[in-house]
Amino acid sequence: MDGQHPFDLPDDFPFAELGQDYATGNFSIQEIATRYDISRDTFLAIRRAAPQTWTQEPPNLWWEDLDKGADEIAQEAADRAKAADATRRAKRRKSREDEKAARKWHRFEEAAEEALEGFRSEDYEPPRLNVTVAQSPAEKACAVANLQDLHLGVRPADAEDFSVETYREEILSRFRTALEDAARLRQLEQLFVVGGADLVHSDTKGGQTASGTELEMACSTATALQHGIQLLVEIVDLARQIVGDVVIVPVHGNHDRTNGVAAAMAAGQRFHSASDVSSMDLSERQYATYADHLLCLTHGDYAKKTMRKMGEIMRSEARGLYGRTEWSSVFVGHLHHKAMDMVDESGRMIYQTPSPVPIDSYHDQEGYVGSRKGIQLVLLDRESGGDRIIHA
Repeated sequence: MDGQHPFDLPDDFPFAELGQDYATGNFSIQEIATRYDISRDTFLAIRRAAPQTWTQEPPNLWWEDLDKGADEIAQEAADRAKAADATRRAKRRKSREDEKAARKWHRFEEAAEEALEGFRSEDYEPPRLNVTVAQSPAEKACAVANLQDLHLGVRPADAEDFSVETYREEILSRFRTALEDAARLRQLEQLFVVGGADLVHSDTKGGQTASGTELEMACSTATALQHGIQLLVEIVDLARQIVGDVVIVPVHGNHDRTNGVAAAMAAGQRFHSASDVSSMDLSERQYATYADHLLCLTHGDYAKKTMRKMGEIMRSEARGLYGRTEWSSVFVGHLHHKAMDMVDESGRMIYQTPSPVPIDSYHDQEGYVGSRKGIQLVLLDRESGGDRIIHA
């Protein structure tokens, strides 16, 4: 029946328009037949052959099935049912993910509100550097404070006399020492401060990681979050005394997927009116440039094969910046020990920071006890592309 339907109508007959007109109720059967130049009997045959929904869901191409075999029609119906089932499953999965995200956000709001109450009663006095440089160094550089894996709120395996506040002050002291050493070596034009990346030990009010692992906490998550914000604010205040441009870099961690970057963003808000402090937007991998240096800052909780592909990832994600710079560097944490690795002949460097965090019961049981404690400050020279690494 090439070119014709069983109703002896041409292939381009406007079935959809006929169904729409009939659905309005404005035309009688005879008026419809006259309007579309068909007989009353032909219209009634069309109405009997069409599915019940042909007037509610136009355009419905049901008439194309009339020339198909039963097996073909059944297979297409099965495919449609399969697609509809997949869509329903996807919607249910999306709904579960939305509910999970909403619960996490609610827990974060509770922790943030508790931390905010602490700041409202805070009597803050900015810390001061103890360095005096008689003559500014001739060579200019930027610095990267790769402050990852601080785990504020962690409960050490030997928790006797441990204080989260004392631990925070110890970190600040280490940073002060590193910054004073850097000021004697180079004229610092810019400082990138990594915030997040397991800055806070837990990501929920109940003391779990972002993936739900139970943790031993020395304080509440809200208190740890408050310490994290205060530490970043103090670090920025120290840096502003000798650095003309301070950039806060929020980096997602695997322990504190939400809380760490929230602390970084909150610290940035404390300096919203300061012309010498800025904050980067959220991203899985952060990119920045200084002179001919391209910097990639990320937590580094990737498989080894992914780390070995960082060059390809950087070229793809920061294509424009990659083409305009000569040297590329990646700053990571996650493993809690210091290392420096030249990835390939291109000279791309990976700087892995140590951690000052005390050993908790998990690391003690697993034997991860040999890493030297400290923080990392990396200086990148403007002209030569050289580097200086300071651990404190």
